[in-house]
Amino acid sequence: MTSNNPPQALDSAKTTEISVPGLITTWSPVAIAVDWIGDKLYVADSLGQKIDIFELDGDRHAIVLGHNLTNPSDIALDPTVGLVPQF
Repeated sequence: MTSNNPPQALDSAKTTEISVPGLITTWSPVAIAVDWIGDKLYVADSLGQKIDIFELDGDRHAIVLGHNLTNPSDIALDPTVGLVPQF
């Protein structure tokens, strides 16, 4: 089935705090990046002031960066050259 509705842009002013199983606190994701080579999902969390990494199969979760990060608003990475995520 095809939708005639155009894709909706993310509005960071309308982010909602959500709970994720396995995470102790609520969080507010503002950006994501997918490492299609390493099968990982990176999530910038504005509420927790951190970057989370998830295995795409949902098997593992870790905090990549949890200190000295103020108001993360975007995330980018280039898995083809093995670069660390840029925030």
